Amino acid sequence: MPNFSETELNVRQFTSADWNWFCNALKNHKPDSALASWSDKDISDLLHAFPEGQICVEVNGQPVAAALGLTVRYSIFAEQHTFEDIMNRLEKAHDSKKGDTYYCIETFIEPDYHDRALDERMYDAGKALCERLNLKGIFVGNRIQSYKEYQDSLSPRDYIDKVQKGELPEPLLWFQLSNNFHVKRILKDYLP
Repeated sequence: MPNFSETELNVRQFTSADWNWFCNALKNHKPDSALASWSDKDISDLLHAFPEGQICVEVNGQPVAAALGLTVRYSIFAEQHTFEDIMNRLEKAHDSKKGDTYYCIETFIEPDYHDRALDERMYDAGKALCERLNLKGIFVGNRIQSYKEYQDSLSPRDYIDKVQKGELPEPLLWFQLSNNFHVKRILKDYLP
């Protein structure tokens, strides 16, 4: 695991210059991400629609983690929706400033930098963004990765309850819950 100090760590706005790194990182380490197949136009649209909602963490000047998002209307997206619905929202870039909630559509941390509190830095940056823009909060979608092993014996809600109690391992969900996020809804068929 690479060593670095606080002075070598920088949380900043994600820019188009970070796109090649991000795209390659997703293809190599998270190929099932819906964003792995994004075009340059897709990221350009996102950066144009809501530049301040794109977060990058760099160490020694190199990007190692990122969170991408946009604003949505809480009243619409608090209900059942799909990732495609969110992407359709992005196509209406001119409308993006009308949202009242930050919707994080993807996060990524280079494998060598896991367990270094970079995810916490990104969530803190998202929370600060919400405060600065007076947004209601953050939506974060999460695939419950290990649920498939328990799907015959537990409902998704029961599985989540066991994760909350520390009875089952699900690191990303556990991290989100420990950072004061709450499961609001289980979305069926969210990802393609």
